Amino acid sequence: SERSLLGSGPLGGGALLPAWGGASGLWGEYLAGFHAVGVGSAASTPPYVAVLAAISTVLGGKPWLAVAVILLGCVPFSGIVAYLASRRVSTHTAVRLWLAASYALLPVATGAVAAGRFGTAVVFMLVPLIAATAGRMFTQRRRRARRAAWATGLLIAVAAAFVPLVWVVAVIIAALAGLAFARTRRAMAANLAIVALVPPVLLAPWTFDVAQHPSVLLLEAGLQQPGLAGRDLAASSLLLLSPGGPGTPPVWVAAGLVLAALAALLLRHRGFAVAASWGVALSGLLTAIAVSRFLVSPPGGGPVLPAWPGVALIAAALGLLLAVAAVGDDLPAMFAAGGRTRLGVAAMAIAACAPPVLAAGYWIVTGLAGPVTNVAGPVLPTFVSVSSASDLQLRTLVLRPGRASVGYTLLRGGDLPLGAEALIPPAAAGRALDRVVAELTAQHGSDAGNASESLAQFAVGYVLLPAPVDQPLARLLDGTVGLQPVSQTPSFELWRVAEPTARVSVVE
Repeated sequence: SERSLLGSGPLGGGALLPAWGGASGLWGEYLAGFHAVGVGSAASTPPYVAVLAAISTVLGGKPWLAVAVILLGCVPFSGIVAYLASRRVSTHTAVRLWLAASYALLPVATGAVAAGRFGTAVVFMLVPLIAATAGRMFTQRRRRARRAAWATGLLIAVAAAFVPLVWVVAVIIAALAGLAFARTRRAMAANLAIVALVPPVLLAPWTFDVAQHPSVLLLEAGLQQPGLAGRDLAASSLLLLSPGGPGTPPVWVAAGLVLAALAALLLRHRGFAVAASWGVALSGLLTAIAVSRFLVSPPGGGPVLPAWPGVALIAAALGLLLAVAAVGDDLPAMFAAGGRTRLGVAAMAIAACAPPVLAAGYWIVTGLAGPVTNVAGPVLPTFVSVSSASDLQLRTLVLRPGRASVGYTLLRGGDLPLGAEALIPPAAAGRALDRVVAELTAQHGSDAGNASESLAQFAVGYVLLPAPVDQPLARLLDGTVGLQPVSQTPSFELWRVAEPTARVSVVE
């Protein structure tokens, strides 16, 4: 299914920034107090950069390989982890295989891979482990339950480093479990408190940045781009576990799982396990409905776009899968009873097995239909990167015209590193640069004004238009006083700012 991504070059596109450089660069970025990204930022580096740096170090210091393993291995790794973690759910191999395949091929997984949501891919692989360790809190004795609580909190912290919404969902489920068990088992309240409090403590000081910008809870690792999440997602889509966006199969693919979980409610066997599983499913579903109605913008500025409810739907789907798996061991005996019971069990089994089969068939036939692709090379040409890395340390303004506006990126020394989307610049500097870009792209003929002088004040030495080049904007830049055409290739067009440019200048 991922045949289109088996090529040369790191993966990029959608929510994914290409991972150039080595693991040492990621470690340096995570430990730095000031980040020379854009106009500069002193914000805390998102903690997922440290996780990627650790994985990259194990894989020979190659961040691009770490991202490829996470994204392309999301589906098979999730299936393997779900199978291994299902030992306490069922003793039948067939039920465990069904649970693993159904989980691995959920619409959330295929959508995450197609859109480059590597944060969701990490969470998707960790959720079976989180569920298994959380289950031990309820089944083990006091000491082992306490160790399971610490392990659950640690796993949730790793997942929340990529997708903060994981912590919100975990707190909601822990609160519901506390209402159900805290009165009868006092130690359970302490364990649930550990699960809820360990992640924000371990992720500090980034936690304080999240507290200042609560909208970060609805974002995830990677860029927020138009077209990656559907606006006004239909209720039927959420009820059928489809988060919308590129790469997701038709909405009806997961309908069989919902029907099988509803049928499990009608069976008297293992009623408590089924009810608890449905509690998890409803918590995830209600969270997904709430998230899908929010419009969010990155703290550092950017387009206001709908939030993606994928992670919340993982919890909803897991609850439904556990509800069906809870009665899976009893189905052979019920099938042997014959009569109407046999027909009902057969119908339930067909409905439950249909989603993974349909999802696998759809994905194999269509392949990976999304914006993620192999990136041939960095945006900045080599000679511009060398100039940026020299004593002058010139910046490059990369313009990306859209339908109604012009987007831009300010690069210094190379392409944006992983985690750059969370490095919030000073608000005043961002607004000032917005005005400069607006002047540059909206000027007409003799109104060229001081665009080049303004760019020089931001230490911008080059202006670049990547392919496909917008010809009207290119002609406008050709006629701008103070911009000198440097190079025109199939990949980009480049202009040099004529004004003296430096990081520091004497203004008075």
